[in-house]
Amino acid sequence: MNNDKNNGINRIEFLKKSGLLAAGVSILPRFLNAKPEDGNYNNNEAASKISGYQIVISSRTDSIEKQAASEFQQYVSKLALSEIPVVAEKDYKGRKAIYIGKTNYAKSQKVDLAGVEGDGYIYKSTGDNLIIVGGNKKGVLYGVYDFLEGMGFRKLAPGFVYVPIEKEIKFIKINGVFNPSITYRTTSYGQMGG
Repeated sequence: MNNDKNNGINRIEFLKKSGLLAAGVSILPRFLNAKPEDGNYNNNEAASKISGYQIVISSRTDSIEKQAASEFQQYVSKLALSEIPVVAEKDYKGRKAIYIGKTNYAKSQKVDLAGVEGDGYIYKSTGDNLIIVGGNKKGVLYGVYDFLEGMGFRKLAPGFVYVPIEKEIKFIKINGVFNPSITYRTTSYGQMGG
């Protein structure tokens, strides 16, 4: 018997097929049980939980913090009735905010980065505000991804993100330092194409 065969499927093809299968299995029941009047993509309840929030970044933000704010805006705006604005800290005039990165507000709330390793991050809730600050590398970006996952978002395949419905949405308030035990992260999403 020839052991050189790999049953006609390579790693990339396997990931493509299994990602589509996982997406179908998790999303199909939702669509089969949905009624047009449910308005699953017009989450008024979810929108009310996040209405009035702004995403605030430092006026001296770096590219990773900008990317983290953009990712947060992109996904959370899917729940809102309108896009959640990203504003520089010096221009912020609201009452409720998600502070992303090393802002002056984070410093004023005594967010201590001493225990945060390279890709680690901190969450700190203060009233209606949430601070997400990362370590020296991509920590703030991973903090945003973790927060979105806590809200119920799931990236099931390239180009497909599961958006939670209003009954599932959890706008978590959490405080803590999170340092990943795995220091190397990668996926094959880029190789899977579109």
